[in-house]
Amino acid sequence: MTTLLGEVKDGIAVLTLHRPDKLNALDYALVDALGAALDELEADPAVRAVILTGSGERAFSAGADIAEFAGSVEAGVDRALRDFVRRGQRLTRQIESYTKPLIAAVNGIAFGAVGAGKRSRPLCKTGDPTGVPPTLRRDPAASPAHRQKARAADDPHG
Repeated sequence: MTTLLGEVKDGIAVLTLHRPDKLNALDYALVDALGAALDELEADPAVRAVILTGSGERAFSAGADIAEFAGSVEAGVDRALRDFVRRGQRLTRQIESYTKPLIAAVNGIAFGAVGAGKRSRPLCKTGDPTGVPPTLRRDPAASPAHRQKARAADDPHG
């Protein structure tokens, strides 16, 4: 089954996350397909902008496919880092540095995992496609104490 649909019309590309039965959760195949499609569209001079949306009526994306991630965790920390974390970080960097307008047409719920799955929150709160506040990302200038304060300030329950 194709997990990413794409079309280009009049210089506008529309990419659609297509796993409606899983609320468009990002599994490894979808993350890889999205990264490859973004690369291809960025290199195409006929494409002026990209719109990213989700299929179905219930969700833009439920975030990471936690069931798939669990299999990587069970195989060990190194595999989880390689399979899940690095792949997600690569896509995040790609989106952050994208050279063309990239619009998220959020249709339905949009969640991202924060705090190792302990809580989730709507992405529209931050406008960040990863669901991870910039203050919590691996910024060498940010000390562990700074990240802890930022995490506590961001927690709506604590």
